[in-house]
Formats: sequence, structure tokens, C-alpha cells
Amino acid sequence: SPPPTTTSPSFTSISSPFTDLPMTIKFGSLPTWLRGTYLRNGPGKFEVNGKKLNHLFDGYAMLLKICFQSSSPPLISTKFVQTDAYKAASAGSMAYPEFGTPKASSDATFLEKAQAFLQVIAGDPTDNACVNTIRLRDGKQLVMTETSRGTFEINPSNLDTTSRFPFTNDNDVGHLQTAHPVPDGSGGWINVGTSVGSLTNSYTLYHFGHIPNRPEEREVICKIPAHSPLEPRWQHAFAITQKHIVLIEQPAPYDLPAMLGVSQSKYACVKWLEDQPNLIHVVNRATKSFTTTKVPPFFFFHIAGSAEDGDFINIDLCTYDDPEIVAALYLDRVGKQEGPSLPKSRLSRLRIPLKEEDEATLTPLDDIKASGGFCDFPAVNNGKYKRFVWSIGAKKPTTVANRIVKTNVGDGTSIFFDVPPRAIPGEPVFVPRPGASDEDDGVLIVMVNLEESNASEMFVLDASTLELQARVASPETLPYGFHGHFYPTT
Repeated sequence: SPPPTTTSPSFTSISSPFTDLPMTIKFGSLPTWLRGTYLRNGPGKFEVNGKKLNHLFDGYAMLLKICFQSSSPPLISTKFVQTDAYKAASAGSMAYPEFGTPKASSDATFLEKAQAFLQVIAGDPTDNACVNTIRLRDGKQLVMTETSRGTFEINPSNLDTTSRFPFTNDNDVGHLQTAHPVPDGSGGWINVGTSVGSLTNSYTLYHFGHIPNRPEEREVICKIPAHSPLEPRWQHAFAITQKHIVLIEQPAPYDLPAMLGVSQSKYACVKWLEDQPNLIHVVNRATKSFTTTKVPPFFFFHIAGSAEDGDFINIDLCTYDDPEIVAALYLDRVGKQEGPSLPKSRLSRLRIPLKEEDEATLTPLDDIKASGGFCDFPAVNNGKYKRFVWSIGAKKPTTVANRIVKTNVGDGTSIFFDVPPRAIPGEPVFVPRPGASDEDDGVLIVMVNLEESNASEMFVLDASTLELQARVASPETLPYGFHGHFYPTT
């Protein structure tokens, strides 16, 4: 991809981090019960030595924290995660290939490209922890990306980077991971590791954070051989139910030549094998055995929820026909007023049979008139998910999301809230009202980038009706972010 030229403030590096600056309530009021901390991960630096990175996923990790207090305006802070990748970029050099920006340019020497190749297969990929954040049951706050070495412990009070998280069993688990580990239901976490660079590449399901005083220990649950051992496929998210773990092997293998700068790929460091099916691996959590079924190909980033349903497993997720959304997030395209509109995506239900004689199906759940034919960044009431999914949507044509959608998966109805013109909403985060019994009783926190005024605000919506309750302005313009969580004051 050519060097990007976007000047959108949403995809521009932050000028400098800041600490505990008061925000300003511009409209409405915050619920009196909303007390705690919102913590979000995402990119904050988009260039190295004056040269723009290629893709939104390449930006160097920056944390955003908003503290909700009892009687004062919320306080907002930002800070970069002190990774090796960020430190090198700040010093003017690119130490690792990123998702869409190879370390070695197309005119690099053979030796430079060979060194980049060895970095990837020898377990020394980027540590740019820019995707997600989770909290372990011992209180440790982790930030992470899709490499094992890209997991760090941070201090949630001041956002300082404490240390690289010392995961065990790298050689057994693999050097890549998803940045979306899933709670195991009893205080620990389950994730998927991917091995690369060998003739027997596989996906390893593993447990961590479940052993008291040893949260870094990774215990292998089972290994699933990659469909093509020389071309392991990108794993971004997976699903867990009470009895099963479901891994979806979509036909999007890593494109090593593109990653190394030897060739170009339309979809950054992955490619799309449109004539191959998705492989659905269903692991029995008790026996650790697995079965595999096939469905026609689809692409996805994120899963809203999953549940057992008799002899079936239901997985609700945001599906695309192909990875065109990856191309839409190149920095020379995203955020521009003109250009190709966002690709179609739907909130869909993947219904997986537990009996061999039945077939898997994929069925849309959302109202396309409300979603605009776009759905991603799904949010649910964790622990109570039955009917409601909140997500970003799009009134098209548009190059970015521009609305928040609430879908009732029970009856297929949806409502939506449109942000102001030329504004870009981020991931909605659901916060339940203390003591609530209804699944949708609470608020949504949505960070919104206002392109026309080069400003950033936090929108707080009634989760039930999507009515705007408050607009709270940041004193500084913020880049677009990825995934966040709300931690209530206890």
C-alpha cells in the first residue's frame, strides 16, 4: 500500500499525553450512579521518523482513562504503553513489522528482509500492545495485542507500564495469540495461541490467570492442527460456552511475503482464499476432544455472545463476505469524506450442530434498515446476554461508522442513534445500572471523534432507548481507539 496521506484528526498522532485533565459537560448530565473508571486501548502514534504508517492497526499503543467521580467532572488521562516497538519508533526507527507496515521496505536489501523474516518465525514479533485490556482476578491490569510478547502489565491508577507480562510456555503455545481472551466463568481466562514458522503449525487453546499467585502460567487445553500447516490462519476472536470452546478457522492465512515487504497484499498481512470454507472446531471442555464442521466462507473480527441451545451452539457475531474491511482501514482511505463506502457486514447467528447429521447455518439477526448494512464492535451485558447487542452501524454511503445500533436478536428489531455529521463513534461499552434486573438497564459509553471541529467527546446514551443523556468534551483531541472496559468503583 502507498504511504497514506490522510489528515483526519481521528487518525493523527496525539500531540502529547496528559494526566487528570477535567472534562466539560456540554449537554445533559451523567447518572449519579456512574462511578468508576473507563479504560480504553488503541493507537496514538501513526508515524516513524516522519513517515506515516500504512494501516490503522499499526498505530503505537496509547491508553485512555476516564475517572468518574462523585461530585466533580470526569478526569481524563492518556499515556503510551512503553513497548520496544514504541520506544524504537519514538527514537526514529521501526524495530518490527506491524500489521500493515513491513519493517523492510520494498527496496530493502536481501539481508534486511531475511532479518525481518527471522524476527517473525523466531518468536520476536512486534510487542505493540494496542488492541485490548483485561483485568485478572488478582487485580493485575493487562494490555495486549496479537503476539505473546505484546502483553504488558500496567498500573491502572497512573497508566504507567509496569513490565512485560511473563507468560510461560511460549514454545508450546506459539508466539501469536488473540487479543480477545474470554473469561472461563470461574475467574480465569482462555485464549488461543498460533504457532508459525514450522511444518506443524497449530492452534493451541490454553488457560491462564486461573492459578492463584501464578497468573502467568499457561496450561494447554488442546491443540488443533492448522488446515494448512505452512499457512496458519489469522485468529482474532473465538467463543466459549459452558461446555464448549469454538474456534473458527476462516480462510485468511497470514501472508508472510507481504508481512516482510517482499510482496503487496490487498489485506495487509493476510490474504483471502475465497474458494475455501470456514472450518468450525468445537472443543469439548470436559474431554478436550474436538470435532470439525464446515460452512461457506465468511470473515469476522468480533463475537457478541455465545450459548448452548440443546443440540446446537449459537454464536452471534459480526460477519463480512470477505476481508474488504481490512482494506477499508488503511490510513490512506479511512476517515476520508470521499472514497469507497464501508463494506457490508451483518450481526449474524452461526448455529453449530453437536450432532453429525445436522448442518451449520449462518443467519442475519439485525434490521438492515437500522444498521445500514454495517455492524461491528458488538457490546452486550456480560453475564446476562440473551437478547440485546449494541454496535456501531453506518448510514451509507460513508467511509466510517456514523451511528450506534441496538439489536434485539430475539425478534430482529433494531433502533439507532446517529452521531453528528462527520463524527465517528468508537466501540460502545455497556455499563449496567447497579441493582438492575433488566438486561438493557444501564448506559453506553461511546467515545466520539468530531471531525468538523477537530474535537473529541464522550457520549453517554441510555442503553434501553439510545436517548442521549450527556455529551462530555475532552480538553484535548484524541485519536480513534479500539477496545475499552468500565470498572465500577467498589
